[in-house]
Amino acid sequence: MNIILEKLLKSRHLEYLVIDENFLIIETSLNVHQFANNPQEIQLKHDVRLSFSVLNGLENIITDIFSGNQTNFVLQNISADSSLYFDIYLILDPEGINNEPKHLIVIFENVTKQRILTQKFSQLAADYLPEIIGSLEEALLITNPQGEIKAINKKVIDLFGYQEEELLNKKISLLFATGEFAREEIDLLPPGIGSKEVELVCKKKTGETLYMAFSCLVIRADQKNLWDLVYIGKNITKSKQIELDLSREKECYQLLRMITWQILQELDLEEIINTIVSEVQGYFQCDRVIIYSLDLHGNGKIIAEAIADNSLSLLENNYLEKTIDQSYWQKNLIDLYQKDREFKLDNITTQKIDSSYISLLNQLEICSELVLPISINSPELESPTPHKLWGLLSVQNCQIPRQWQQWEIDLLKQLTKELGIAIQYDLIKQKLQKAYQKLDKFEIIDKLTNLATSKAFDDCLDFEWKRLTRENQSLSLIVSKVDNFQVYQEIYGIEKGNFCLQQIANVLSKIIQRSSDLVARHGEEEFAIILPNTDSQGAFCVAKKIEIGISELKIPFSQSEIFQSQTQFSPSQFDDFITLSIGIASMIPSTDYTHQNLFDAAINALTNAQTKKVDRIEIYPQS
Repeated sequence: MNIILEKLLKSRHLEYLVIDENFLIIETSLNVHQFANNPQEIQLKHDVRLSFSVLNGLENIITDIFSGNQTNFVLQNISADSSLYFDIYLILDPEGINNEPKHLIVIFENVTKQRILTQKFSQLAADYLPEIIGSLEEALLITNPQGEIKAINKKVIDLFGYQEEELLNKKISLLFATGEFAREEIDLLPPGIGSKEVELVCKKKTGETLYMAFSCLVIRADQKNLWDLVYIGKNITKSKQIELDLSREKECYQLLRMITWQILQELDLEEIINTIVSEVQGYFQCDRVIIYSLDLHGNGKIIAEAIADNSLSLLENNYLEKTIDQSYWQKNLIDLYQKDREFKLDNITTQKIDSSYISLLNQLEICSELVLPISINSPELESPTPHKLWGLLSVQNCQIPRQWQQWEIDLLKQLTKELGIAIQYDLIKQKLQKAYQKLDKFEIIDKLTNLATSKAFDDCLDFEWKRLTRENQSLSLIVSKVDNFQVYQEIYGIEKGNFCLQQIANVLSKIIQRSSDLVARHGEEEFAIILPNTDSQGAFCVAKKIEIGISELKIPFSQSEIFQSQTQFSPSQFDDFITLSIGIASMIPSTDYTHQNLFDAAINALTNAQTKKVDRIEIYPQS
């Protein structure tokens, strides 16, 4: 026996014996018999298997160690009886006995004390584990490889609302609204290592949404086979809700901004209304959105509709006109809307409403509905409220019920408010048009060009200045002048001069399409354009269209004819065709200025354009 090895064995209180390749005992320690099942057979040159039956069945391993195919072997937690536990180590003696090779050292180590301590610790862990798990602030679930729940802690019960017996042996997907973790991700994890944290949308027993951040701990019995999956999750609903609220607020703001831009840019009521129903239907992902106006008796007429695929069209079938005069509608809902209140119906089958109205909803194939009033300012009405009920905006679900959220109601209130402003403005325009019609036509319409006169221009500019002062929106003017028109008339005559102005007026009328804009003849060869709700950049785009439109007319203005006319001008100051010089000015009206300041700025820009070159656009102030 190697002296150092012998000392090491004694220091650990181990026992040993040495055998040869034939399993015969060559040497033994003093107390090795305590590990034998037949101590009387422990004799030199006796087969070791007669005294230590635990070595039976290990012949192939021992042979491999002797042949060098295996270096050593360990057999742990062997129990001779319930009072003795030991480990066996098989090690090839590098020197052998008396320097003879090929001997095997069999080392026995008594591990009874360690075993008893381990059992006591395991018992303590078993006793305290439920208490430890129960005290965790996170939810804990243990499943088998098939995803069946084996154990949960109290936090799971508190969060999801299930009792323990309702979850045990059930699939964990019962709790996940979006499915389980990807199995490929779990299979790649080494034993005892958790996956990266994954945010999942979960659902409570009540159906309420719950946001959880889960990590998964994989416990394996060996390197190939899954044993258990431990899911540890924390409730992130509050933080996620804040995140969702911010995202939703941004989306709502963008939608409102887009609708407001439509109102300010188009100012065509029919187009505004159609845009609103289309955008709301797409944003809310509902089956139907309609807008209908109401008369004084509460009878309605659908004026716009947006529907999802396979949904019934009320506009095409005139359903509402046939059913709107229901008594419940007139006596209850109209009164509600006149008080500027919304009507919210989450589920037709569970919400308590009048049977006559249920009949109406069934005819319209509505199972869930949110209706908001569209009111306009009407101070001329003799009523306790300054608002008049103009119509209703209805968002409807036809396939499945829907629980309407407060943020959805708030968004639609903002939209109906914007729509009310657009309707009010349209009514004002109608009144203004009627007022103009009562005036002498020749005071507001130029005979030659059929454009507005300078008087109509001044009245409209004053009106828009006051209106946009209240709304704090941009107002732009474009003032243009035919380049060298007096020379043109001198060469070609007054008749051709008048025809030239008429052609230019036609181009301006075709380019300026918005009903809120005004094109006027503001002098013999000058034209002025009012562009409400338009900044300098928008006005410049309009001016470029005018420039292109005039160039496409190609009204001849030959340099040779100019030269022959004996005018004081040089031909180099002219183009070959009629052109315009254009000045632009933009302001946000306020009480600190008047519309005259805006007009003077536009004239200033026009003067700058004329002094530099023909066919030029200038913006005031200069950049």
